Amino acid sequence: MYIPISARVHSGQSFYKSTQAENDDSPPHMSMRALVGEGYTEMNIAFLEEATEGFDIYDTRKMFAYMGNAPQVYSEQNGEQLSINGLPLLTGDGYEVTMGYRPGYDGTQYLEANLDNLEETEVLLEDLVTGDVQSLVDDPLYTFEAKVGDEPVRFTLHFNPVYTVVEVGESQPDIRIYAYDGSVYIQSNGEAAKEKKEVRIYDMFGRKVLEITIPPSTLEKIPVHRNNAFLIVRTVSLSGVHTTKVFVK
Repeated sequence: MYIPISARVHSGQSFYKSTQAENDDSPPHMSMRALVGEGYTEMNIAFLEEATEGFDIYDTRKMFAYMGNAPQVYSEQNGEQLSINGLPLLTGDGYEVTMGYRPGYDGTQYLEANLDNLEETEVLLEDLVTGDVQSLVDDPLYTFEAKVGDEPVRFTLHFNPVYTVVEVGESQPDIRIYAYDGSVYIQSNGEAAKEKKEVRIYDMFGRKVLEITIPPSTLEKIPVHRNNAFLIVRTVSLSGVHTTKVFVK
């Protein structure tokens, strides 16, 4: 669907879905709009108590436009491409949603999020091509470059992300790695606190950001000079190997 710019609003009416036609209460939801010229295309994600992670009555499949240069934006869930994606209520564990994007033309693209109906929720947009991560709460407009024919699975939306304790490989139980205020912290206990460690930090493309040896200690702070980025932190010591994915604000 292509919507003219005159219809573009940032709130005002309830989120419509099949079982709520007579109910004015709107569930927590967000929209993401792909802007082009004097209009936009849109996809929505809603969080409902009755919804499931599978395809159900709260979901609507994406209808792609094959004419014109309007970009297409949608979410992906269990192999389905959706313009409306109804999901279970958010929990403290957070949620990740894959977002597809098909540019209608080569060049600069614009995505705009509307979070007016998703209060007290942190939402991050991760660009899987550039590695950039942007808080949509702080800045709802994301600008990027794309070409017609690019791989459509381009983004991940992180809702209330738990980004300091995501294990991605081998783990060492006496080591905890987390990020805070532009630095990575290595917390060690037991035998691990008595050992020096080789620390290697990589970006999401596997490029080495930093390599350092830290002395025996219970806590080491390592400034990484990165903002709004996911990093892979790997420590190697006599006790073993520990690998963690962290998000640095």
